[in-house]
Amino acid sequence: MVGNKEDIKQHFKENRKEIENRLEEFRELRESPNKRKFNELVFVILTSQTEAQKAWEASKKLKEQKIDQKTDFASYQSIREM
Repeated sequence: MVGNKEDIKQHFKENRKEIENRLEEFRELRESPNKRKFNELVFVILTSQTEAQKAWEASKKLKEQKIDQKTDFASYQSIREM
């Protein structure tokens, strides 16, 4: 856990490249199509209820079902099946 100001500076120094890469991903997301933003939103919602790996798998399956292109929610598979 990062604590005081010096700890934060040290953490940033040790992880600068990774932090900058992640920030760039967010910048690119800002300019991406709505479908990409929707998929990111689905992942974020799912990770609040489960571990990241399971959420990633579920969001991939939803993407495969083209969830962002459907309007008939009754046609979706149950998330419990994922």
